[in-house]
Amino acid sequence: MKRKYVKTLIVVAALLILSLVTSASYAFYVAYVHGNENANNTVITTGDMQLFFQDGGVITLDNAYPTKSVEKYFGIVNAGDLPATYDLYLSEIINNFADKNDLVYTIESVTLDPEFQFLPSEQGCDVTTQTVVPSQVGDSSRIVSSCPIGVGKQHAYKITFTFKDDGTNQDDNKGKGFRAKISVNEYKEAEQIALLEAGPSFNNHIKSLAGTLPGSDPLTDFTNEYHHPQWNNTPDMESRGADALTATKDNNIKHFIVSTTAPSASDNAINVNSPISYYDIKAWYKNNTIYLYTTADKIYLNENAAFTFSGLQELIDLDLTKFDSSRAFDLSYLFSEDYKIKSIDLSLFDTTNAVDTSRMFYEAKSLQSLDISSFDTRNVSNMRQMFKGLRTAKTLNLGDNFYTSKVTNMYQLFQTLRGIETLDLGSHFDVSNVIDARDMFQVSGETSIFKTIYSTQDLIFSSADSTSYIFWGNPELKGGYGTSYSLAKSHGDYAVIDCGTKRPGYLTFNGTEEEYEQFCSQFD
Repeated sequence: MKRKYVKTLIVVAALLILSLVTSASYAFYVAYVHGNENANNTVITTGDMQLFFQDGGVITLDNAYPTKSVEKYFGIVNAGDLPATYDLYLSEIINNFADKNDLVYTIESVTLDPEFQFLPSEQGCDVTTQTVVPSQVGDSSRIVSSCPIGVGKQHAYKITFTFKDDGTNQDDNKGKGFRAKISVNEYKEAEQIALLEAGPSFNNHIKSLAGTLPGSDPLTDFTNEYHHPQWNNTPDMESRGADALTATKDNNIKHFIVSTTAPSASDNAINVNSPISYYDIKAWYKNNTIYLYTTADKIYLNENAAFTFSGLQELIDLDLTKFDSSRAFDLSYLFSEDYKIKSIDLSLFDTTNAVDTSRMFYEAKSLQSLDISSFDTRNVSNMRQMFKGLRTAKTLNLGDNFYTSKVTNMYQLFQTLRGIETLDLGSHFDVSNVIDARDMFQVSGETSIFKTIYSTQDLIFSSADSTSYIFWGNPELKGGYGTSYSLAKSHGDYAVIDCGTKRPGYLTFNGTEEEYEQFCSQFD
């Protein structure tokens, strides 16, 4: 079933005040920006709309008399990521004029001075010519109705208030006044996408379909606490998440398929889409297989995608061809403890918005290789145990967009990569903000063939205390100039490019021999 959601935002833009002085037929107009802490600002942003004013936010008309007018130019910009429709209207109206017909306004769509406008102006919507200023909020207070505006587009208007001369004595307006605010209502249709429900909830639902969960829901607390993109996981959240994961392991689901055929009534399908999804997403279980179905072209992972496919211990294959991760902030535990899956095609899990990838592939111990070259991790801050437990993987391709400049947690990031002989950290592996890198390359003292770590730069950590035992348990590890591993040299001081006895380390310079020699020449 398709759904349409309308979002209404009210932006307080300007406060117009008119009061009559004691002399006959004189008035004073003032308008100033109102609605935030700084009343002198001339740009107001609320939600996706911006209102702004030319020549500041003040309108002044001293010693006004009938026929005299005051005008103001202003613009509206759609700063959001979806087309929208807006109304402009006068709100919080106080009109004490004795004769309401004495105060009128006109509003017209205009082109603003190029030096003032933020963007080239487009023609706004049809507006009304001279109209009596309303006495209360309602249909009559709407000055622009249902005007569509595209993404990044600007409309500009001029509003003119006039003290109208009706040809009679108008002294009855002495001491009276008028006040109103210019406001905007924004109406935005929900994106027409299929959006999966939050990861922990989805994980719980598919396991329930497979009959592997008890009646209680051990993931409820974790599901209801959305990982805000700017939060780092606290130890408490991580421990509770791990407990939930342990409590909801699955032993029945072997296949995961996005079906091209809708479920039948006998399939007892359930909805697993987010409440704000435009399209339904159905899920059902049959013959050790979870099926998903939607009429949309793709399925977007939720902003909170943590645990989405985790704990599927018997999973053999996972069809990700119709999934899109571009909206996801939290990808933690995404494939954790999927013990039997041997390959995952990630060529399509856009990670530009991701901030948390902790335990993403934790203990996916049957993966033969892992290629995340499609990832862009420039916004990730937590990589705790991201690859821990990839015991049988022979290769790990991080790609050219594996950025770590914002990462603060690399605890056990590459721990237990026993089957990988070489690891290339790429050219963006920056650890300057890392506060926990303990055991990062540790193999727990077990047999390992881990020999070479390629890097274009030294790993200079913010704190030496964060790098204890960073290389512990890697007997085969050697630097590019032959520095051999020893237990006494397993700390962060050796996370540098090896230049032999003059400057020992465990990293190998990623470049030509000539470039390597040039790098080491600075230590002669």
